Amino acid sequence: MSKLILQTELEGMYLPSKIWVYNDFLDEDTRICIDNYIKHRTNGKWKQNINEKRSFVFQGQNIKLCGLSDYRAYQILWSLSQIPEYFHQTNDTIADWSEEYLNKNLDPVCRLMIQSARNAAPFNGDKNWIPFRGIINILPAGENLEAHLDADDQVIDTEINQVHSFTYYSNGANGGDFWAHDKYDEEFRYSPNANDALIIQGTGTYHGVSKVKENTRLCMTIRFIHADDLILHGHPDKFLWKPNLE
Repeated sequence: MSKLILQTELEGMYLPSKIWVYNDFLDEDTRICIDNYIKHRTNGKWKQNINEKRSFVFQGQNIKLCGLSDYRAYQILWSLSQIPEYFHQTNDTIADWSEEYLNKNLDPVCRLMIQSARNAAPFNGDKNWIPFRGIINILPAGENLEAHLDADDQVIDTEINQVHSFTYYSNGANGGDFWAHDKYDEEFRYSPNANDALIIQGTGTYHGVSKVKENTRLCMTIRFIHADDLILHGHPDKFLWKPNLE
């Protein structure tokens, strides 16, 4: 039985950020199903996004992007902004379109995770919370997740709107604590156990994961964005002014 054990709010650098923490998030049958899926996806046979284009070659020199590490193992399960038809939607059509697309194209286990996450507070079953992107995070021993914001100013107005990032913890790991800093440099820290879940409004508050000391930390993370907050303009054929897209 899912138990909301903590709800708090940080005064973030840019926007306030609420955090929700759950214990025993999934029932036993669902937990086994999702954990087996994550283990299967991370058994070494699936391609991982190891460097995600964090460096490039310029005039014969390899240039690293500022503030990004060389290693970042994760798997993208879906990302709606990579689907061309996504950009033809409006705030009124995105919920139905995304539901239809994900039902047709996602593994049933991913759809089960979306349903379980969206039934929890603060989403409360509202299908206008769009599961914009899903990934499996893989942090081996010795790795950490650097300070970052969950934000994309091509998708939402990051000065006023928030991405809600849901993370399900498939296993426990020695180390690998979730942390977040407010603008007064006060720290929130949580050491997750297997079958915990954490949701953060991640656009205005820097957060990350401390170094994993042993084992490999496996999580599934879904970024939810409310339909009303997405920057969507609809199909170009319906524009009053027709742009030249050639």
